[in-house]
Amino acid sequence: MLEIFYQKSLTADTDSLDQVFFDWLAVGRYTGFRLSEWAQTRKLTYEYVEGTEESRAMINGDWLCFDREGKLLDKTPGNLKHLFKVNITWRYQKNGRNGETISYWRDDVDPRLCPVRAAWRILMRASRLGIPDHEPIGQYYDHKRRHRVFVNSSEVEELLRIVVTQTTGITDRSIINKMFGMHSLRVTACNELARLGVKDSFIQRRLRWRSNTFLDYLRNNHYTARQHNLSYNIKVSQHDTELLNNLNNRSASLSAQ
Repeated sequence: MLEIFYQKSLTADTDSLDQVFFDWLAVGRYTGFRLSEWAQTRKLTYEYVEGTEESRAMINGDWLCFDREGKLLDKTPGNLKHLFKVNITWRYQKNGRNGETISYWRDDVDPRLCPVRAAWRILMRASRLGIPDHEPIGQYYDHKRRHRVFVNSSEVEELLRIVVTQTTGITDRSIINKMFGMHSLRVTACNELARLGVKDSFIQRRLRWRSNTFLDYLRNNHYTARQHNLSYNIKVSQHDTELLNNLNNRSASLSAQ
């Protein structure tokens, strides 16, 4: 499904929702963003932290960019070639661990899905669209309205439904709504790490859970079915073997970063 969103972004209008959504997917599959951390419920207004005038969602200052030597980079287009990692700080979190910072490294194995390059595109877009420093950077250019608006739940859910129908053939909206929604970024991040075989403590730490409630997000899917067969030494097809080898190679590349 991620590949479909990537292909859509290549032919989409500049700074359109299709381009913006793919970039947030690429970052979110690593960060496990909660909805309130990147998107809004409305198109023209954004949510504040209760009792303050600060944005609940990510703003420009929450993301810092560094080169391989750890030097802070200015957020200017020419520095993309020096970009190695992005530090993301959660000023406010549902779990109460406000001010937590996590680093993400550049992925040179599959640059298309690199979270650091996607984060850079989001930051460059914020500059192009003239997003003030205090506003959420989850915005796109509405070509019909001819001005920038916030990424919002209703439009993103519709994008998800369209692509889910294309990939699965399911057209019943009630079924799709149960399978995918605005919490899908967090679910995806959790299942990707579980599929790669990392320890539960790693998932809990990297995706910012205070307890093991992340286990509720794990899904029985295409990959777990194949791995279940292998655990019983059931012979799998050549196609399945190649798929699992690709997953293992991907796991090794992520572990090496």
